[in-house]
Amino acid sequence: MRRGLGVIEADRSRAWVKIEGKGEIVPVLVSNMVDKVLTGVTTLEVLELEVDPMTGKLRERTLLLY
Repeated sequence: MRRGLGVIEADRSRAWVKIEGKGEIVPVLVSNMVDKVLTGVTTLEVLELEVDPMTGKLRERTLLLY
C-alpha cells in the first residue's frame, strides 16, 4: 500500500462491513502501521451506496450490472 510515508506492507483479508444498515463481506487491507479506517468506492458500490458530491453524505444508489 502506498502512503505519504512511502510503501508499507498490508495483509489482504475479508471483513463484514456494515454501513447505513447495509452489510456485506468485502475485501480489506490490514496493517499495523495505519490507525485509520478508509472506506473505498468498491465497498460503497457493493453496499449500493455512493457519496453525494453536494453534501458529502452517503446516499443509496442503484446497483449496476455490467
